[in-house]
Amino acid sequence: MLQQFKALKIIHRFLVLSASILTFLLCCTMLVSTLDYFDFWNENSILYGTSLLSPLWLLLPFLLLSIVLFFLNRKKLILITIIVYLTYFLLIGDVSFKSLFSNNKIGNRETQLSVLSLNVRYYSYGEDKVFNFIDSVKADIVLLSENTLTADSIASLTSLEEKCFIFAGRKYETAILSKLPVISYKEIDFPTHQASLSGGNDIDNLINNPNRSFSHRKFCFNDEEVNAISVRLIAGRPKTNELKDQVEWGKYLVKKQTEEIETLVNYLKTLEGPIVFGGDLNAPPNAKIVKPLYNIAEDAAYVNNFFPSPTFRTEFPVIRLDYIFSLNGLKPVEYTKINVKVSDHFPVFAKLELR
Repeated sequence: MLQQFKALKIIHRFLVLSASILTFLLCCTMLVSTLDYFDFWNENSILYGTSLLSPLWLLLPFLLLSIVLFFLNRKKLILITIIVYLTYFLLIGDVSFKSLFSNNKIGNRETQLSVLSLNVRYYSYGEDKVFNFIDSVKADIVLLSENTLTADSIASLTSLEEKCFIFAGRKYETAILSKLPVISYKEIDFPTHQASLSGGNDIDNLINNPNRSFSHRKFCFNDEEVNAISVRLIAGRPKTNELKDQVEWGKYLVKKQTEEIETLVNYLKTLEGPIVFGGDLNAPPNAKIVKPLYNIAEDAAYVNNFFPSPTFRTEFPVIRLDYIFSLNGLKPVEYTKINVKVSDHFPVFAKLELR
């Protein structure tokens, strides 16, 4: 009996030590990610870019550890872990207190611009399915990413040509559909090169691919020139699943996404008049690379949501990658994530008021 008691005591101590170490590592992970968000690590640091980690990814290990610590009667450690996680989540998580204090209801629909943003995943769920959905939403502006069709192809596949002006950039990039009168349209190059959307990517060979791009369309709305931009940041898979290749590819993506954001922000600063832009940024709101966008524009998702729903559609969605931003007099008044299966992303829809 005594030996059994000693064995149980040893097991209990082992469990306490293991849970304490795991809790320490979890807290360190949250601290490292938070410090990265606040620009603590330089570009040469192995910890640079760790803010891409979504706080919701750490929710499950946090809950499991809390349950284990509860049964081990480590209440103080549970309290410390809860405080650390809540601080981490409120500091850099996808939350905003703006919706609690905003009062954006308006009655004049003539000043409302409706915008739909969707990553179509190269129409792998069916072209007709995607365009029938777009037609049903009846948005003024539609921002598409991972588009593989030309404007003529889109027009021949659907009846949208009778209702929309259709513009498509180069294959695998972006497109814009609009019901509003067109003033101009152009495609702007990123300094980066296209990466495969479905296969592996060899970093050394990407320079042989075409430049990536985003689309800009100027249109007339309520006698004012308004700019619409459809954009998607670079993403993809490493050439192999080996840890070395995954780490190198992750560092490459952070570097190139940073360059693309810088290019986009500099371009936005050259434009006059109201601007709406959006698409699949392949980075969550807590990632430091998207901070420059929040410095100049409003994220429509926060207008009526304290905690916007994730938009990357998995079995258990935990990350928001799709956005609609506005600036220069376009103010978001409504935002919705549409629960429909036309891609591996959920579409997002917003109404913006021209003020």
